[in-house]
Amino acid sequence: MSTEALQPKDPVELASIRAKDTGMTCDDFESTTNEEWMLTELVYAANELGFIGTNYFFNAVRGFIFPKQFDQNKPVNYHSINNLTAEGPFATYSKVSIGKIIGTGTVRAVCLTFDKAIMLPHFKSLDDDDMLFVPVLSISSMTAIE
Repeated sequence: MSTEALQPKDPVELASIRAKDTGMTCDDFESTTNEEWMLTELVYAANELGFIGTNYFFNAVRGFIFPKQFDQNKPVNYHSINNLTAEGPFATYSKVSIGKIIGTGTVRAVCLTFDKAIMLPHFKSLDDDDMLFVPVLSISSMTAIE
């Protein structure tokens, strides 16, 4: 078996491989030490593979825009985007937890995070005070841009 087959091609594939290897899940709304370690390991591996800072073009079923800074103990305004197409440099991995009531608005997911992005087809850029969070499992395609 060649070593090329073992190397992930993008941040989504890296997270998917790590999920299979470690059984990582985001079942709780509270952060756990295991989740923090998992995110730290993902960020370290993504940096080593050159994914962080690389521009990607991607399609996703869903994404979220949150302010860069907020008080986690107070309500936070965010925007949910369905059928997202965007381009931007990958910044980090994160965990997003929305809605503690079980239902259609509940989200607990490991996300790819972008602090700069352009949403298509309207070429709308993120505000400087916002970040784009895209659940790993919602990304249908991702391509590095040279």
